[in-house]
Amino acid sequence: MAEVAAAAAAVAVARPLVFALNGARVELPEVDPALTLLTFLRTKTVFRGTKRGCGEGGCGACVVFVSRYNNRIKKMEEMTVNSCLTLLCSLDGCAITTTEGLGNQQLGHHAIHKRMSGFHASQCGFCTPGMTMALYGALRNSISKSCENSQEDGSKLQLSAAEAERAIAGNLCRCTGYRPLLDTCKSFSDEVDIDDLGLREFYEENGLPPYDPTRDPIFPQFLIEEYEARESLERENGGVSASPDNGATLNGADRKYETSTVQPRFRFADSESAKDREKVWIDPEGLLDVFEAMKTYQGTAEVKLVVGNTAAGYYKDIRPNVYIDVSKVDELVKLCEKADGIEVGASVTISNFIGFLENLENLKLEGSTNGGIDVANSSTDGTSVPHVLAAHLKKIASNHVRNWGSVGGNLMMARLYNFESDVATILLGVDAHVKIVSLGSEGNIVTETVRLEDFLGKGALENGKLLQSIWIPIDKQPSKDSQVLFKTFRAAPRPLGFALAFVNAAFFARVSENKSGVVTLEEVRLALGAFGTEHAIRARRVEKHLNGKPLTWDVIFEAIRLLKTDVVPKSGTSKAEYRVSVAGSFLFQFLSPLLEKDSDHVSEFNGLLSSGKQRITMTDEYYPVGQPTVKIASDLQASGEAVYVDDIPSPENCLHAAFVYSEKALAKVKNVDVQEALETPGTVAYISAADIPPKGKNIGLKMAISEARLFATDLVECIGHFMGVMVADSYDHAKEAAGKVKVEYDLKSVGPPILSAKDAMEQNSMFPVHFAVAGETKPIGDIAEGFAEGELKLEDVQVSTESQKHFYMETQTTLAIPDEDNCMVVYSSTQTPDNVQRSIAVALGIPYHNVRVITRRVGGGFGGKVFRSSAIAVACALAAYKLRRPVRTSLDRNTDMCVIGGRSPSTSTFSVAFTKEGRITALKAQVLIEAGYEPDFSVFLPGDFTHALKKYNYGALELDFRICKTNTVPKTAMRGPGQVQGSFLAESIIEHVAARLKLDPEIIRERNFHDISSLSKYYGAGAAGSSESYTLPSIWARLKASMNWVDREREVQQFNEKSTWMKRGLAMIPIIYCNMAGSKSAMVSIFADGSIVLETPGVEIGQGLHTKVRQAAAFALSKLFSKGRGVDISRIRIVQMDSISMANSGITSNSTTSEGCCAAVQAACEILVERLTPTFQMLQAGAPDSEVKWDTLISKAMFMTDMKVHHKYTPKQSFYLNYGAAASEVEINLLTGETQILATDLVFDCGKSLNPAVDIGQIEGAFVQGIGFFMTEGVEIDKDGRESADGTWTYKIPTVDTINKRFHVELFNSPALQERVLSSKASGEAPFLLAGSVYCAIRKAVISARKDRKNWVADSKLADQDSVPDDFRLNPPASMTRIKELCGLDNVELYVASMAASNQNIKLDAQSNSV
Repeated sequence: MAEVAAAAAAVAVARPLVFALNGARVELPEVDPALTLLTFLRTKTVFRGTKRGCGEGGCGACVVFVSRYNNRIKKMEEMTVNSCLTLLCSLDGCAITTTEGLGNQQLGHHAIHKRMSGFHASQCGFCTPGMTMALYGALRNSISKSCENSQEDGSKLQLSAAEAERAIAGNLCRCTGYRPLLDTCKSFSDEVDIDDLGLREFYEENGLPPYDPTRDPIFPQFLIEEYEARESLERENGGVSASPDNGATLNGADRKYETSTVQPRFRFADSESAKDREKVWIDPEGLLDVFEAMKTYQGTAEVKLVVGNTAAGYYKDIRPNVYIDVSKVDELVKLCEKADGIEVGASVTISNFIGFLENLENLKLEGSTNGGIDVANSSTDGTSVPHVLAAHLKKIASNHVRNWGSVGGNLMMARLYNFESDVATILLGVDAHVKIVSLGSEGNIVTETVRLEDFLGKGALENGKLLQSIWIPIDKQPSKDSQVLFKTFRAAPRPLGFALAFVNAAFFARVSENKSGVVTLEEVRLALGAFGTEHAIRARRVEKHLNGKPLTWDVIFEAIRLLKTDVVPKSGTSKAEYRVSVAGSFLFQFLSPLLEKDSDHVSEFNGLLSSGKQRITMTDEYYPVGQPTVKIASDLQASGEAVYVDDIPSPENCLHAAFVYSEKALAKVKNVDVQEALETPGTVAYISAADIPPKGKNIGLKMAISEARLFATDLVECIGHFMGVMVADSYDHAKEAAGKVKVEYDLKSVGPPILSAKDAMEQNSMFPVHFAVAGETKPIGDIAEGFAEGELKLEDVQVSTESQKHFYMETQTTLAIPDEDNCMVVYSSTQTPDNVQRSIAVALGIPYHNVRVITRRVGGGFGGKVFRSSAIAVACALAAYKLRRPVRTSLDRNTDMCVIGGRSPSTSTFSVAFTKEGRITALKAQVLIEAGYEPDFSVFLPGDFTHALKKYNYGALELDFRICKTNTVPKTAMRGPGQVQGSFLAESIIEHVAARLKLDPEIIRERNFHDISSLSKYYGAGAAGSSESYTLPSIWARLKASMNWVDREREVQQFNEKSTWMKRGLAMIPIIYCNMAGSKSAMVSIFADGSIVLETPGVEIGQGLHTKVRQAAAFALSKLFSKGRGVDISRIRIVQMDSISMANSGITSNSTTSEGCCAAVQAACEILVERLTPTFQMLQAGAPDSEVKWDTLISKAMFMTDMKVHHKYTPKQSFYLNYGAAASEVEINLLTGETQILATDLVFDCGKSLNPAVDIGQIEGAFVQGIGFFMTEGVEIDKDGRESADGTWTYKIPTVDTINKRFHVELFNSPALQERVLSSKASGEAPFLLAGSVYCAIRKAVISARKDRKNWVADSKLADQDSVPDDFRLNPPASMTRIKELCGLDNVELYVASMAASNQNIKLDAQSNSV
């Protein structure tokens, strides 16, 4: 590498990197080849709207729009890309548009920005810029297609509703539940009537902000002119190029740029002392240049051929020195149709390949076939091979990744790293070949054609060889005697892709049928992959078995059996049995329609992703409170102008911190060696417990009730236990240095780690239940008497819940700035600035008032930033304090998920007594709660757990809680902490009682509802309130009537009787949620111009707190005026939370902070109104015929009235109850375990809503987050104590294709509640529990499936019917794998065997009759 650098030292200066950013020209003479577009945007420009959510291409927060001019075809190419994966060097000549480039507050927002706001589609707002650009990409793509098809001027928008929805299929949102985002997308489609969309608030006369495509950013002409000028100059100079610096003149006639495309265009080293780490970027123009570059560098450096760099999202530890850009090499980007097939260049993007295949389908190159596709496990007949390939390719990754990632790159990942590639499998299914090229001894290109199957199994290509193209044979003249049958399949957590498959397949055969109806298969090709194999394989034994044989049920049965000998997952593969079973299901789906032509199999995932209605009752009693006002700053969130902590520009000399944490679950620390780490370029210091000031303490969290350590010293107690931070000039350097810290552990002297509640019980490793909640868990009634009263009993039934990650879109983030006089200013993404202030002060040994914590907004919290954010802030503050320089951090997603504990897992063992009618008389349960190595919030969970469990009247109740100390990362508060687990246990009890009695669970639920007497007994008279306020029975009745429960239940039963492989379930559950209201303060100031500023201790985390508080202030300040003449809400501003001005602020949590802040602001405003009243009366008396105006009132009162009020509100009743009910209908696929949520109807009582739009958003968002808990978000721990969930690849939150397809929400019109703040109740947490209706519906569908399985067992005689018990346990999450297991991993074999037996019986009967 050094010799190469020296040899190139005298080469002329390279042409700079030139591109456009939001229309402005950017020229960079030096670029780090490893620099991503996202890092450049966020560190080198003013455009911070593009967010870093994962760094893996898995969340969409970083999406931008890229345009480039293809001079060969004189055409513009436009696409969305993940900027976190896109290398800046690859964008030469491109135009990049971020959300700021579409519009802003000063010049006017884009229609997307306005509609995102008006449809209430932004809550925390962190994902909104990415959503905006994803939708913008879809609009531009639609316009481009319209222009191509009609030759119009490019202003015509032809976007289908389905295309609009799928625009954001590659983006994640943790707040909204997606429905309002999808409505925003669909609002741009002419297929959709705006009246069919959801709740919205617009000020335009026609109802929607108009979209004018002609006003969209255009591709800068200077880029085209510079490209053409450079080409022209190259021709004139015989290949010597120059670069113009604008559209008119060249960059100086004397300045020549190097022309060798083999010499590095860019060189970069982190420092003069790091020349051995030098990175180079090479821009070859042709294949020969690529070979020369490879020859030059291979063997001396880590070389990477780059197209889209999308592999970096998965293989993050691969850090090449040499980047060779092959994205523009002509020989590698060919995409052409030939006489007998298709040639696809290795550098062709997946999206371009899809478009090419779709064009082939339109031209019907293949003619009439009888193919089909089952991508998400459903079949569509009558499609061609190109169409099938294209449809499957659309399920790979996300549209943003497909736009930039290449076909060849995907295959190389499969070859080099055993990547679970869909591309490899489906191409193997069409018998694809690959072309390998190398440079011959005489400088000629040597070509080698290899079967794809052989290519995949050979590891790295030999030096000097590369993949040029893929050949796909297409039969354009099918036989008259046979038809082509080609289908592809994949089983994955997300139907539309955006997730790796558990198993994928591509099956091909020529099918013929004689006059007797006998079907025969020839040329059978069965490709399968991703099942735990090193690469996709052909099932040769099965192919041989099927070829040429008349197809019968016996033949299919044997084929499925044989498949198990071909599909053998390697040792250690997760869900191995499931993968093998689903592979058999795919084969069954391929073959069985040939014998069951009129039979149902599985329904396809199609149609719109989501629709819904919102029913609200508005009142102007407290106007503007109660109005669906648009959330404050939602348009700024969409346009990227809203500032989050990591968006704050770095102060001068700012450093970055990355955590060093334990890689062992339990060990003594013998030594920490940081010498090599400190030699990493840019590294400044290692900060540990040894650096805590003499008066400080090793404290990461200091609360009035508990405290927690910051750094481990001699003992680490979990993987992720903080040991220190590396501080460097960038986060990447700090992270690299942290990875080089060498820790010597002693494992022998501490024994094995405790990794489960069971282990903790065996070793008596416990924390005590906190005294503050001990009273909430006391027994109710006489338990012995209750069990004696029960006629039936279930004993020692065990159910459990797993942890759940917060997955807030904005990771833990802090900026700490040393200030004068031993002070510290800290910007923290936290729900508790108060805790952060206190913890930093104690850690540094300084007074509280020396620490100022500022939080303007938080990009999602859900409880994860209540306690755990403090340690992040303390570590940065400690580093800043010691180094006297600003220090910041924004954790990468993997680190965040490793070190921040999620929801506490629970294991409950219960015994229950009940009558034959289903009335429960006694319940006794032991509940184990896993806390991790520190108690955190887990010691408080028993109280919350009990509150939710008590939603039913159990008669006598006795609970025993154990808080288990384990060697796992401390679990913490998460949306509905404890109450989620308690509600699940309550429904599990109901389900088990119903199963024992063979009654519908809804009947058991109704028979155990509280009356007001038992409600008061269970919750206390104060929380229960009056009989009028107990609205649950009315809500239940309302829901049953509005959703047509009886008819829907009958329809589900009829469907299940007819359908073999799809089963539906319909379930309905109630909730009682106990809220705890706390004291809150407020400061209200009126300025001389009549504008108003509010300060509250509440943090805006997306829950609409600021919006509700502003509405409350407008109501209270307008009491002197007639309706509609008071203070306009636009005059009111609410400022960021500041721990100095709002001291002792408490916690933003429990969903009650909004109402508490509203009450405090209302009271403060009423004091101001009282002060203003004399002046108002004076003005009114002086002009009795005219109305006093607000501005006049303030101008007169200003010099005689104190215009600032601070007030503290304390609720009279701390606890109160929320009520709600939801019914969900699901459809499960017995072949794969996949679930679709067909519909949810929900009725919720939040009193008189402070803002119906905000509350609807909270309800929908909480419910969808609950879907994740109950369906997809499992967290497993391996034997070493490492969690499986560490990023977007391994942890799957709900996406647009996994939410309810129809979601109706009604805010129950409850009576006025004088004891509540403006008659309102909280809405943010309780609806999470209602997602349990989805879980219960899945149980019902599984019950139906198991009934059929029992019949198949009897018919096939392969097993005993007792092997299918009526009772079963399904612990959440009800994942595809668990559902499939309960429906039967062998259900296909049983069914086929029963069909074979049935046919045999028919033959025997026929023979008997003939005799």
